[in-house]
Amino acid sequence: MTSTKKESFQTHLATHWYIYLFYALIAIFLWTYAVTLVTRDKPKEVVTIWIMTYDIELAEFTEALENNRPEYLKHIRVNFEDRTAPYVDIKYQGIGVDNDIVILPESFVAKGSAAYGYQVLHKEYLESIMPGLEYYTIDDNAYGIKIFDKDDTDDGLIKYTNETDEKENYYLFINKKSLHMGKINNSQYDGGIKVLRMLLGYEPIL
Repeated sequence: MTSTKKESFQTHLATHWYIYLFYALIAIFLWTYAVTLVTRDKPKEVVTIWIMTYDIELAEFTEALENNRPEYLKHIRVNFEDRTAPYVDIKYQGIGVDNDIVILPESFVAKGSAAYGYQVLHKEYLESIMPGLEYYTIDDNAYGIKIFDKDDTDDGLIKYTNETDEKENYYLFINKKSLHMGKINNSQYDGGIKVLRMLLGYEPIL
């Protein structure tokens, strides 16, 4: 590049730097987007769980599930929300409802219409793979499965009680659109059933 051309380019760069910055940002964005598309988990490879309780040993609990996950799954993602946290209702509506499995306190379900958004459960089939279940029912339709009874001892990795609030039941709900529940919602994959069995104590996770 001659001195004249070099000076001309430097002058153009100095006066039009924002154009080069714009194209650089576009390139970075496109590269980041492409990498995300290639590396992110596909819905068919992940079972997601959303838990609204008082506390949880999240790392230990997630690791235990991951170590026993069905072979076709890459991950089991566990999302925890403290039931006493601000705006928990909004977080539930924005994030919680989209998970494959959702665990909620009975009082939270009862105060609204949360249960109606989940899969109606066929007791006969569930009893064939997990006998002795108790359900959250509305108009004789089962929507949830009891995962913690208020009369139980709270000594697991998930903390369903605290020292001040009255103990209550908790229920597990299944997303109608989950890809992993097999005969429960006529989905293609059934690894979520193994996850259910672990959560409900029918298979060990530790």
